Amino acid sequence: MIKYGINFYAFRRETGERFLDLVSMPWLKLLLSLNAAALVLISIAVFAVMRQSTQDLLILHYNVSTGVDFIGGESNLAVFPVLSFLFFLFNTGISLVIKKERKFAAYFLQAGCLACNLVFLLSLALIYVVNFR
Repeated sequence: MIKYGINFYAFRRETGERFLDLVSMPWLKLLLSLNAAALVLISIAVFAVMRQSTQDLLILHYNVSTGVDFIGGESNLAVFPVLSFLFFLFNTGISLVIKKERKFAAYFLQAGCLACNLVFLLSLALIYVVNFR
């Protein structure tokens, strides 16, 4: 039992050291903070759409050629912050592992995560426009 506690402590310490090494790189620090800010903005946008909604169903997807093709409840909007957080967690975890060997790949992972977060923000903005404007 003690062996597992020691291994967990060593794993936690090594992960903390790797994370501090990761944020010591200026461009990765910028990308990580932009990803965290985008995650907060996505959560705020979902909360704003849920708060603004007075109906049971929302238009979640609108296509110009066919019109409305996906209608759902407010709870379907919770997918956006959850997916954003999972992308952020997954890409940061991989960046922690490969940072020493492939620094450039860590930049690409965080930039890809930021691109996904920006697409999520754009999607939420369009959902707001379709439903409330």
